[in-house]
Parts: sequence; C-alpha cells; structure tokens
Amino acid sequence: MESLVTWIGGKGKYLDRILPLMPKGGKRYIEPFAGGGSLFLNADGFGRYYVNDLCPQLFALYTGVQERCCPVRSALKLINIAWWNIGKVFRAREEELIAPYLEFRDMQNHYGEFVERVDRLMRSVKYAEVFPVRYTEDYSFEMEKRFQYSKMFWRLQKNPPDDESLLKEYVFTAMKMSVYSYFTELYASGKITGDQENAILMFLLEYSSNGQFTFDKHGVFRPTYGGRGLNRHSLDGKIAMMKSQEFKERMTRTKFSGEDAVAFMQRVRPKEDDFLVLDPPLGKMFKTVGYHTYTDEEYVVLKEYLSGVKVPWMMTIPKSNFDADDAFYAGKHINGVGPHGEIVVVTSYNPG
Repeated sequence: MESLVTWIGGKGKYLDRILPLMPKGGKRYIEPFAGGGSLFLNADGFGRYYVNDLCPQLFALYTGVQERCCPVRSALKLINIAWWNIGKVFRAREEELIAPYLEFRDMQNHYGEFVERVDRLMRSVKYAEVFPVRYTEDYSFEMEKRFQYSKMFWRLQKNPPDDESLLKEYVFTAMKMSVYSYFTELYASGKITGDQENAILMFLLEYSSNGQFTFDKHGVFRPTYGGRGLNRHSLDGKIAMMKSQEFKERMTRTKFSGEDAVAFMQRVRPKEDDFLVLDPPLGKMFKTVGYHTYTDEEYVVLKEYLSGVKVPWMMTIPKSNFDADDAFYAGKHINGVGPHGEIVVVTSYNPG
C-alpha cells in the first residue's frame, strides 16, 4: 500500500530495501514516529499496530480516516474532481488564456488593457465549472485565479519561455496553483472541519513541495505547490487504497496516539515478542518547515531508552546524522539503503 499522506522524509521509496530487514511478524508492531504511514501500512504479519505521531494534524487525520473512512474518501474524490476540472477548463481555453500574455509581450496592448483582459477571462471561469460542491462563501476563488495568473505573468516577463508549448504549461501550472492555493486558504481559515478538513489536508500534502508540512511566520499551515511535475498527478491511487479491504483491515487493527515518542513507548511497554520501528525526524530538512525537529537532547533520551529495552527494534536515520563512532551503535547491525546509501537502517537484531 502507498502512504496515506505524502510526508517529508517518508520512506515509501525505500520499502523494497527496508521491509526485508524486518521480522516476518510478531504480536505488536509499535511505531512512535508515524509520518506518512508507509512503514506501518506495509509491515505485514503483526497482530496489532500501535502507531503514534506528535503532530496534532496528522493524529487527527489518522483517527478521522479510521473512524470515517468512507466519508473522508468521498470528500477526497470531490477534491480530485476539482483538480481534473481545472485541467478541462484550461484545455477548453488554452489559446484564449495565453493570448493576453502574447499580445502584451509583443506590445499589441498596454498594461491597462492586459489587466482588463485578464479580469474578463478569469470571470469567465465559473466556480461550478471547477468545484462539484461549494465549500464556503467567505473566500473568493476569483481572487486566487487572478493572483496566480498575474503572478505567472510577471515571472514570464523575467524569464520568457522559448516556445508556445512551454508557455501553455506555465499557464496550466498557474491554473492548477489557483485551485491548490484556494484549498490552502480554506484549510488555514479553520472554517472547514471534519471529513472535508482531513481530505483537504491529504490533498495539500500530496501536491506540496516534497510533502513539506510548512507554516508561515504567523504559525499558519501554508504548504507550497510542488510545481509542474504534479500538474497531471492524480489522487486515484490513494482513493482506491482507502476502499481496499487490506487498508480497512489494517486500520481496524491499529491504535493511534498523538504524544511524545518516549512517553508513548513507556505507556505501551514494548516486549520481546513485539517489534519497534523508529523513524525520528532528524536532519536539516525538518528544520526549515515548522515541523517538530528532534533535538540532539531528545535523541540522547531516545537512545538511552532503547539501551534499556529487550524488544527487537529498527531505526532509520539520514546518513548525515549517523555517527559510526557513537558507542550506542556498537554491536548493532547497520545497513545503508537508497541509491547512495543516504538512509542508514540500524537494527538491534541480525536481519539475516
């Protein structure tokens, strides 16, 4: 199964190397740093799954999907429809959409005419053409369309594309960004709750830049769109996964928590017939996005805890955070995964 959400530092692309290093099963699978969920969703053979993440939004998403999978999936399908509808709008109007830029570039109209042309053009794209349901009356999709289109225009002025096909792709990206930014503002407003809120969060993370859980200077969650490479990406895979019996069974056997990792482990008390998986948010990639980054002090506490337990455990850490001379790693089994060994997998047991 794929991860429930795209998450910075996610291990989905390394599963073919990490999963064979795990035991074939056990009584309980315990994971204190869930992230996007790719590990616990694909670790088969365990009786129960105890999964934790300190991020309150992620904890709310997991519990929301667990308790109301079908309504969340339905809300996600509506977002997916809007994502494809904006593409249909672009294809139906692509010549019309690039004309104002071409005319202004070739000095066939002045800036005032350009603004009026854009205003008329954006008004012609009706809300109902894109969104199958109305989310709120309080935030204007009209504003987002004009802003993203105009921002694209000024970027093109600084770096004009070489050919018309590239110009069309830039305009297509601007239209996609208008939908992404609209949902970003809806989520940030706090007026969308429940199933829709969880579905919007899944969408925002899926199409964000590298799954980054980013906050602005005011502490408001505002991810950035990942760009042209995601213009034709679809949520179909996640929607199908949420409908599968395999996913439903895994969620039924999972207990979610949202607390400090060590406090979580002290509460669930891993035993010798359990399996403990740790993927702490270490590394510089977490320091720039507003997400809780594991400090050196917290990592010391984590290692002290692991030194005193008998449960077999696995820990994945970035190579840049791995110190081979650290006495903690003495007697442990070390494996590098990834094309360049960028992820280090440390196990307390011999994976064979």
